[in-house]
Amino acid sequence: MMRWAIRLLIWPIMIWPLAAVADWHNQDQFPQLGNVINVASDDVLNIRLEADHTSEIIGTLAPAARDIEIVSVDETGDWGLVNSGEGSGWIRLSFFEIPEQPRWHEFETPMTCFGTEPFWDFNLNIGASEAVYTDYDSQAHPYPIDWKSGIAARPHGTIGMGSNDPTGGFSAVIENQMCHDGMSDRENALRIRLFIQMNGEAFGLDGCCGLAP
Repeated sequence: MMRWAIRLLIWPIMIWPLAAVADWHNQDQFPQLGNVINVASDDVLNIRLEADHTSEIIGTLAPAARDIEIVSVDETGDWGLVNSGEGSGWIRLSFFEIPEQPRWHEFETPMTCFGTEPFWDFNLNIGASEAVYTDYDSQAHPYPIDWKSGIAARPHGTIGMGSNDPTGGFSAVIENQMCHDGMSDRENALRIRLFIQMNGEAFGLDGCCGLAP
């Protein structure tokens, strides 16, 4: 009897990590890049306010549009969320293909991060070996990236990186988390917390990131 009681206590502990691993696998699904397909050359793919074919049209994509960033899908898997102008909307995925591609945390596509109040940009090259921080005065500050790492609990959902120079470097955490820039209704699938060391001082910034092919 005691043996069965011990097993009942152990089984939930064994099952929970397996469920957590499944969640880890899906954490890095978006953002991804895709292409418009199956749209006539004299037509467009509508971007709608809601994931519904009767919803208001807020933008369009050209019939040959490529490398469009998709940041999420709806519960049915029939609609994908993309950005258009100052907002985001939904496209029918039957008119959109998402080819096999590296995940965002593999950094095989350049990435742009940005924030407001003040306005700033933080760009990562292919391979994430270099970063360029551009401040609100439009001054560019390049940095080598000396280290990158995931964390044990979220190996693909959270990536830390930084420079080893404590007097003129940076550190950052990029998370697979829906993010708003604070100035528009655009949606982003990645959030960044960026810390800059400059002129003997340090300051932190909070912003969003997207793929920039």
